[in-house]
Amino acid sequence: MPAFDVDRLHDLLDAVPVGRWVRYADLASAVGTAGQGLGSHFKACTECEHVWRVLHGQGRLSSDFVRNHPTDRRTQLEALADDGIRFRDGLADPSQQISVAELVAVADREPDPTDLLRMTPVRREQRRLRRQLLGDATDAACFLCGRVLPVELLVAAHIVPRHRVDEAQRRDPEAVFPACVLGCDALFELGYIGVDEAGRVTRLGTAPSAAVAVAVDALHGREVPGLTPGRARRFAEHRTPDDTH
Repeated sequence: MPAFDVDRLHDLLDAVPVGRWVRYADLASAVGTAGQGLGSHFKACTECEHVWRVLHGQGRLSSDFVRNHPTDRRTQLEALADDGIRFRDGLADPSQQISVAELVAVADREPDPTDLLRMTPVRREQRRLRRQLLGDATDAACFLCGRVLPVELLVAAHIVPRHRVDEAQRRDPEAVFPACVLGCDALFELGYIGVDEAGRVTRLGTAPSAAVAVAVDALHGREVPGLTPGRARRFAEHRTPDDTH
């Protein structure tokens, strides 16, 4: 495990605005490590956003830039150009640099209550819950179908719909389970399947099509692993008739 606050690093990276860049040394100091430690982490981590916006010294590119992303194969310079970062004599425009104080202020700012999407806070919450559920695993099993998949294909699915629980419950690992994005997460969230008191996947509601019915039938009756009392209580709430998926 890295010897620094990885969640804080992810929060700060999320907060670097388009058209701005931050120094390795500044970002490293904010999370309690050295710049070299960040570079090694960036190469291994699939959850680090905006790593191309982190530059050396007075705005130099990284000579060994690597982003661990399945589809984004841009060079650092290409990604920065897409962001609108200007370069002169090999250095990024200093007027586009964001200081660590500014960055911390952006990262810690409360979301606008009128912003219904709130994507960054939700993404942060999801990342922390996934870490609690899966640790540093690269592969794990879906709670519902049992398939062992790369963790990129698993989400921390809320048992009770997220909008129906308070902040403390949203952060509780007992309130979530690993569900794959290959169908299980959507079938559960939309209320087509649930987990019964015996700890088995069960049909809920009526499938809207033959294809959905086939997917539900493939899961119906499957025993789920590690059903704790806390999760069982929440799965019972998920099965209630007034569920608003």
